[in-house]
Amino acid sequence: MTSYGSVAEQQHKVYHLYGQTMGNKYAISWSAAPTSAKEVYQLHLKVEARLEKINASMSTWRSDSEINAVNEASARHPLKLSAELHQVIREAMRLGRLTGGALDITIAPLIDLWGFGPYGLPGRVPTHEEIAEVRAHTGLDSITLDQDELTKTRERTRLDLSAIAKGYGVDAMGQLLQESGIHHFLVEIGGEVMARGTRADGRPWTVGVDNPRPASYSDTTRIALNNQAVATSGDYRRYFESQGTRFSHIIDPKTGRAVQTQVVSATVIAPSCTTADGLATAAMVMGVKDTLALAERQQLAVMLIEDHFGQIRVHRSQAFNQLLRPEAETNRASVPEL
Repeated sequence: MTSYGSVAEQQHKVYHLYGQTMGNKYAISWSAAPTSAKEVYQLHLKVEARLEKINASMSTWRSDSEINAVNEASARHPLKLSAELHQVIREAMRLGRLTGGALDITIAPLIDLWGFGPYGLPGRVPTHEEIAEVRAHTGLDSITLDQDELTKTRERTRLDLSAIAKGYGVDAMGQLLQESGIHHFLVEIGGEVMARGTRADGRPWTVGVDNPRPASYSDTTRIALNNQAVATSGDYRRYFESQGTRFSHIIDPKTGRAVQTQVVSATVIAPSCTTADGLATAAMVMGVKDTLALAERQQLAVMLIEDHFGQIRVHRSQAFNQLLRPEAETNRASVPEL
């Protein structure tokens, strides 16, 4: 989970906007010359309208969304996509190839099977036969993307963008702010964060990544962001337990099973929050060894927190270590409410 540091007021005034989107809270902070209440209100209306447009395009929880129109389309029938949905699917497919299939947006049927979809209730572990039958309709090779059109090659293939849509929402808010003449800001949607410019005192925006375990206290890694985004994925947000086993809402596309891993959270820093969000989810699937190997090959800034039989281990790539605040890598802090 990510949280942002306080903003010091100096010459510019600091403004804040808050709201709800994508089943999460959003928060926007920015520093600027004195602005009228009317201008702040008008910006809030623009933010809400932009987020509504993204939800209408990418939410599987809305029956009338664009992504559900894709899901209901027949196989081998090209469907024209909006520019932003095409952009998100293209990036998801790129990250899917980069991670060897660990990120796969075609696993919507598996998400439903495990009860984590819009109409399910998690709690029942599917049988091997059920998983195998549903997996036959998944895989990145079951969709093709050509210019502004998407074609499904399998009839029952359905897409789910929950691993990447929040990150895109953060990026879209950042773009909206810059188009509105705001260049020093911090945007957060459900723990996914983008920072641009600096705080009012000229220092970098700072975020803290909390270790979600143990139950009472945790270490917090402080990161100074310089025109970057950060996303964290974890097994502590949505899961169920059955016969003493914990099943995460994150599905491994290769096995079709809910992820059971010692990695309890994965944090990625990247120029784009869309990219960071997708890679953080993939890291939860890949595990420590494969994620760190990919991070070193691609020079990715990644931190993994592992619960190794009750012992917390923190793994950081070289690129991540270079971004740590030298004066305070870790501080004791209360575990956030989840």
